[in-house]
Amino acid sequence: FDLPNVLVTGGAGFLGSHLCESLLDRAHVICVDDYSTGSEANIHHLLAHPNFEFIRHDITQPLQFEDLKELERFRLAFVGVQQIYHLACPASPAQYLAHPVKAQAVAEMGTKYILDLAVRYHARVVFGSDMRVYGDIADRTKGITEDYVGHCDFSHKLNWYAESKRAGENLIHAYRQEFSLDATIVRLFGAYGPHLTPDDGRMIPTLIMQALAGQPMKVPEGISRIAPCYVTDTVNLLEKAMQYEGFQVLNGGTSTAYTLEEVAARIKTITNSSSSVEVVSSRGVENELYAAWVSHEAIPDISRARDELGWFPVVLLDEGLAKTIDDMQSQRAMGALRRS
Repeated sequence: FDLPNVLVTGGAGFLGSHLCESLLDRAHVICVDDYSTGSEANIHHLLAHPNFEFIRHDITQPLQFEDLKELERFRLAFVGVQQIYHLACPASPAQYLAHPVKAQAVAEMGTKYILDLAVRYHARVVFGSDMRVYGDIADRTKGITEDYVGHCDFSHKLNWYAESKRAGENLIHAYRQEFSLDATIVRLFGAYGPHLTPDDGRMIPTLIMQALAGQPMKVPEGISRIAPCYVTDTVNLLEKAMQYEGFQVLNGGTSTAYTLEEVAARIKTITNSSSSVEVVSSRGVENELYAAWVSHEAIPDISRARDELGWFPVVLLDEGLAKTIDDMQSQRAMGALRRS
């Protein structure tokens, strides 16, 4: 009874696995994932920890914790679950463009089941939303505040994921009104770091893999600035949001912006790559991934998180890139060994 029980959905994914590791010294962590986008490799080093338990489960289906013998040591029948970090989602363009129904089912059906659990246990929820809920941004020269409504073409394939996250946020509001749900929404911007997969489809891992392979680093036209936020800073924000008393909607990212060409150049230098940096068209079906990058360009205004939570990112870009590159080099080497 000395530690809280904390549920992390999507806990074997990129962000969730880092969060699980961070929580272990002060919580019993219940990691739920179906490995559709997460990986056992991300949590393998946590499996033997006495405060950690992994449950393989698709959250689009109801989950009855009391039926799971592996959770008996956490005394759920007596103390329940105190905190829920709901991070499960196919978050990268490669994932949600390939599996749009899965992305929407997780964000809508999955979120409902998780919020039902929260109501049952009177647990506080931090919902990992996304910058994409802002849709098309009229003025990209300014940081986006949480009050910006935006515009989103719900029928366009690049916005299917955005609409699912909007639906998830609406469920949070509905449960707050009907069941007095204790929750905070964090809209995540540009998180990167170790545990991103080589075929993830996001900007930084794609550019890193191109650099490591000596291939042209393809930078789509139309992106003026990006704001990469290292994963440990993002995790720190999520944990601070959990400790916040009351409801809030927060941007989670960095307001320090770089051109994508500058990020590519830094990756090229750190990897000592012979790759060239090429600007390519973001139009056309054949460049669907690059079109997704352009549609995701946004810089957050993080003054609310700074003022309300005392949070701000501290990891410098070169430091974060170096750690991410080291991890992706290891993944690339392991992949080569498996193929041989």
